[in-house]
Amino acid sequence: NDNGKNSKRKKSKNASNQNPSGPNKGSSKQDPFSSSFSPSSSVMDPNWITSFQDTPVRVLHRRAPKIRPKKFWIQSVKSLGSDHPNYFYLVMRTQAGAYVKEFCNGDWGRCSPCLADLLVMLKDHDAG
Repeated sequence: NDNGKNSKRKKSKNASNQNPSGPNKGSSKQDPFSSSFSPSSSVMDPNWITSFQDTPVRVLHRRAPKIRPKKFWIQSVKSLGSDHPNYFYLVMRTQAGAYVKEFCNGDWGRCSPCLADLLVMLKDHDAG
């Protein structure tokens, strides 16, 4: 046992050092995300939307308060089956920097449209 005397560690770099080509280059990156939700309807057309996200309450102490437009791509929606008829599995992609939790919960109206807004529009569309 060398107690770590011969081991080498690399320092981790922050994201700004890894992308020296400029701050706008990251806007085309996408992050995968998936979760389960209970909607009023089980069908949603695959599409993308732009959500205008005000700086979330949970990060206001470290981020400038401003509205950031971010894209969300709904890739697929699948029913969780007859055991859970009111739930579906949603797979979406987001633009880098998107606040996914706030898109899902609306962040007290600070994210618009949010997932709930889309579900209401879907319900209204299905009812019409």
